[in-house]
Amino acid sequence: MSRSVRDIMTRSVITISPDSPLEDAYTLFRKEKISMLVVEQEGKAVGLLTERDAVRFIHDSIDVTHTLVVNVMSSPVTMVDEGLSLFEAYSILAEKHYRHLVVADTDGLLAGVVTLTDMLDGMGIEYFIDLKQVASIMTKVLIRVRPCDSMRLVLDLMQSHRISCVVVAEQWKPVGIITERDIVNHYDQQTQVEDIEVRSVMSSPVRVMPETAYIPEANTLMSDERLRHMVIVDSQGRLAGLISQTDLTSCMEAGYISYLKGVIEQRENELSQISYEHDAFLRENPNAVIAFDMDGNIINANPAALQLTGYDSETLTKKTLQSLLHPQDIEQTLKLFQQICTGQSVHTECRILRPSGSIINVFNSFLPIVTAGKVFRIYAVTYDITARKQTERQLHQSEKKFSVLAELSQAIPWSLDLINDRFGYVGKQVEQCLGYPVDSWLNMECWIKRIHLEDRDKVLNYCTQAIEHGEENQFECRMITADERVIQVQNYVSAQMLAGKAVELNGFILGLSDHQWASDDES
Repeated sequence: MSRSVRDIMTRSVITISPDSPLEDAYTLFRKEKISMLVVEQEGKAVGLLTERDAVRFIHDSIDVTHTLVVNVMSSPVTMVDEGLSLFEAYSILAEKHYRHLVVADTDGLLAGVVTLTDMLDGMGIEYFIDLKQVASIMTKVLIRVRPCDSMRLVLDLMQSHRISCVVVAEQWKPVGIITERDIVNHYDQQTQVEDIEVRSVMSSPVRVMPETAYIPEANTLMSDERLRHMVIVDSQGRLAGLISQTDLTSCMEAGYISYLKGVIEQRENELSQISYEHDAFLRENPNAVIAFDMDGNIINANPAALQLTGYDSETLTKKTLQSLLHPQDIEQTLKLFQQICTGQSVHTECRILRPSGSIINVFNSFLPIVTAGKVFRIYAVTYDITARKQTERQLHQSEKKFSVLAELSQAIPWSLDLINDRFGYVGKQVEQCLGYPVDSWLNMECWIKRIHLEDRDKVLNYCTQAIEHGEENQFECRMITADERVIQVQNYVSAQMLAGKAVELNGFILGLSDHQWASDDES
C-alpha cells in the first residue's frame, strides 16, 4: 500500500495568531529552528509565514514591532488532505514550487505540516535517482560574497536573484555559507544591516563535496545532516557549484514519471476490473439498481430500474438523484447522500416522481463502492413499496375508525401488536368493566393471566388459528376481574395480515346477558 501524507507529516505544528506582532514570529523562528509558521485562527490555517518572507521583511526594513502578522502573511493557504499519497503531494509541491504543505483533517482543521525534506525521505528518492555525478545537476556559482562584505549586499543579492543562500568565498575557496535561517537567527532590529559583516552571520566551516561525487551520496549526506544546500568544489578545492533539495528532485523526475506511468496503468487496470465486476452486479441483479457518481448524477441503471422509474436509459442517465425525488423528500435524502459519499451504507425510504406524474414509494439501500481508500461510485438497490405503504395507510385509517366506534360502545376493544408483543390499544371501558387500568395491559401474557385457568388453553388455541390462518374467531370464556370476580364474556378475534404474515390481532370483549359484566354468582 502506498504511503500517504499522514504517515510522514509533523503533527505538533508551531503556530502563531494573526493578531500577533511580527516580532513574535522571528522569536519563534529562532527558538524552534523551523522554516515555516502556520498562522492559526479557531483551529484553521488562515495564513503562512516562511523564513524567505522573514528575510524579505528585513531587506525591506519593515518595523516588526508594530506590524501585525495578519498584514504580511501569505493567504489563502493551500491545504491537502492527510490521506493524499506522497506522490500526489509531491506533484503539488513541484507544480507550485512550494517547500511546505499544510495538512487538514476531514473537518478542514489544521492536522499537520509536511516539508520537501519529509517528502524526499518518505518517497525514497534514491529509488528514482540515476547514478550520475553531482556536477551534472549542480548550479554553477557565479554569485558569491566575501567575509568582509556587508549583509546589505547579501540581502540585495538574495532578493534580486530570488535565491535562498549565498556562498562565502575567499579566492574562490568556500569558507562559509549564509542561508535564510542564518539571517533570521542573527536578526536584530536595533542594528543596521549595513553595519553587519558577513563573517559574523555565516555558517562556517562549510560542508562541501567534490564534483565527482555521485548524486545518491549527496542525497544521503544531506538527509543525514539535515542540509538543504551542499557546496560543490573542484579537484583543487575551489568553488564549483551548489546543489539543493530542489536540484535533487529535478534529477529524479525522469524515474518518477516512469514510475507514475506504471502506477497509472496499474490503477486503470484495477478500475477496469472493478468496473467490470460492478457492471455485472448491475446487469444481473433482479432488483432495480441505479449507479450514481459522487455528485449524484445517474451514470447507469439496469432494466429493472428503468421499469421502476418509467424512464428510458438515455433519459434516466441524464438525470440526477434530486430530479427523481418528491420535493418533500429532497433535503433529507441529499443529506443522507453526503454520508454515503464518506463511505457509509445507508437505508432509507423516499418517493420517486415518474414521468407520467405518478408517485411511487421506494426503499433504497445505498451502497458506496470504495477503491484505494476513496468512494468512486454509489449504487442504490431500490424496491417498490407503494403497495405496502397503501396497506399501512388503509390500516391506519381503519384503526382510527375502529378506535372511534369502540369508544362509543359498551364492548372492550383491543389491538395487539404481534411483532413487538404489546397492546397498541385497549378501550377505556376495561377500567369500568373489568377493573384493570388501561396501562396495565402490556402484552399477551397480561391478557392470558386474566382469563380463568380452565379456559386459557381454549383461548390460546383460537388465537393461534387466527394468527396462522388469518381466521376470524368467536368464542366464550371466563375472565377474572381486578376484584377477583369470575365473569362470562364473548370474544371476537381477527388477525391483520401483511405479506402472508399476521402482524396484529384485533378484538372485542363483550358481556353475555342483559346484566353485562355481572359475576356468575350474581347471575
